[in-house]
Formats: sequence, structure tokens, C-alpha cells
Amino acid sequence: MTQPSLNSTFDTSLVDVSSSLHPNLSPQPTFTGSFSSTNTDPSDNGQPSTLRPNPAASCNAPSKPVRYTTTTAAYEEWAETYDTDGNVLQGVDDLELETLLPGFLALIATRPDAEAASKAAGQKLRVVDLGCGTGRNTLKLLSYSWRQATTIVGLDASAAMLGVARRKCASRAWGSNVVEVVLLEHDAMLKPSPPPQALNADAVISTLVLEHLPLSTFFAALQPLIRPGGHVLLTNMHPNMGSSSQAGFVSKNGEKVRGVSWAHGVEETVEAARAAGFELVDKVREARMSREVAGLLGERANKWVGSDVWYGMTMRRT
Repeated sequence: MTQPSLNSTFDTSLVDVSSSLHPNLSPQPTFTGSFSSTNTDPSDNGQPSTLRPNPAASCNAPSKPVRYTTTTAAYEEWAETYDTDGNVLQGVDDLELETLLPGFLALIATRPDAEAASKAAGQKLRVVDLGCGTGRNTLKLLSYSWRQATTIVGLDASAAMLGVARRKCASRAWGSNVVEVVLLEHDAMLKPSPPPQALNADAVISTLVLEHLPLSTFFAALQPLIRPGGHVLLTNMHPNMGSSSQAGFVSKNGEKVRGVSWAHGVEETVEAARAAGFELVDKVREARMSREVAGLLGERANKWVGSDVWYGMTMRRT
């Protein structure tokens, strides 16, 4: 993966924010380009993990100015370089989904109740990508060989990210039985009711999105998307990583741009899912950065060797 020389980004791989001088300060990165910083309450009481500068310790303040904004506004600016910045967590997610996603899709495609019900009603199978961004995983859904007519719906709060996704989907060959791809703007923080095209889907995937929402908000947004008996694939940054990093980027004018993130624990995510009417289909999968994987992802992954960085789970709505 290449690193842009301008509009370079920071991701969940780059800056340790634990400072011996003050807990709200990040040490200077030892490289140019990407960065990441977060200060997180380990209890994760629904609080965002954005950092605010401490004037009393300004001697260690970052050299680049920091601009705090909403997550949607940050991704609006990030869209242009999002796919080319060498984001470490995206790389881990892609590697894990090489095995997790095919099993999930096979579960949907071979589920007799879904196929029989859809055919009896003359309806298409509906699969939603919640927080689809630039279509990184929407394309995986698009290229899958479905057993029946399937509509893929991508939802994202950023119009700019969706613009990239539309261009990518338009240029990619579609798998068998994919009859429609719909990409829609939807901000779960502002609009609790999703577009009608996304309601009562047979399956939902949501990858590396949960970080940007409180657990209650995320699962409230998920409930109307998935029909009873439908399945959900969820991946997220591991709290061991989230306690010291968050997603963001460096803008063209050199500002570090930070949105809002939460470092959700694995167990509390499972508990929130159960409270919202979802049950685990299999055990939660967690990924720890190994030297082998770091070698595949590049130098920026080395700082995470030995750390848990990712978790994923498959759920069923009861």
C-alpha cells in the first residue's frame, strides 16, 4: 500500500498517546505523514476518546496544529486519500475477512429460510453494508456469486466517501445474481430511521464502524436494518489499540484532523448486542499483531507487534 506525499493520513497504528508528562499529550511521531492519537477512559462509559490539548504542558505539544471536528466532517476530507494511506487496521481487517467473510456469506446464501422466504415473496435477498465508506467491503459483496437475486445497499454518513464507492462499484464486474447496488447517505448519529431501501435486510456487515459510535447508538441503528433471523458481521478496533489511537489524517495545509472515537471493550460489545436482541453465532475472533502480519502490512505495523488490534463477531437477530 502506498503512502501519499500530501494529504497523508493518520490511522490506528502510529502514535502512542500515553505521555509521562501529562495523560492528554501525545509524543511526537518519529516519521512524517500519518499519525494517530486518542485518550480513552478504560471504563468506556459511553465517552468519546478525543484528545484536547493541555496548555500547561505545551512544551510537548505536537508541532502541527490540531483541528477537532465531527467524524463525518473528518471523513469528508479524508475520502480523497483514504484508500491509499496504508492504514494498518484496514490491512488487518482485510486479512481477517479473507476467512471470516466467505463463511458469513455462505451462511446467508445457504440458509433455507432466507431463500425460501425470499422466493415465495418474489423478493430479492438484501444485504446492507453499514458504514460502507469508499466501498472497501461493498466490493467484496458485489463480486460474490449469490444463489439468488441480491440487492446490496451501502450506507455511509459521508457523501465524499460514497462518491468514491460509486466510482469503484461502477468500474467493477458484478458477481452472479447481483441485480442492484444502492449507495445512500445516512448518518446514524443524526437520523435514527434508516432509508427504506435498507430496512429488514437478510444480512448486514459493518466493518471498523463501531469505533465512531456509542454502543447504544450503533445497535439502535442496526435493529431496523436486519430482519428477525437475519445475520450480522461486525468488526472493530480492539480496545487495546483504541486506548492509545484513533482514526484521522493530516490535511493539505498540514493540520492534524481528528474526529470522535470510542474504545469499546469486547465483552461490553457482546453484552450490548445481547441487550439489543442479538445472539452470537460463533465465538468472538480477536487478532493480535504478529511479526509475520506486520511484515505484510509494512513498517507502520511494527509498533503493534504483540498487541491485540482487532475483533470480529457474527451475530443473529433473535
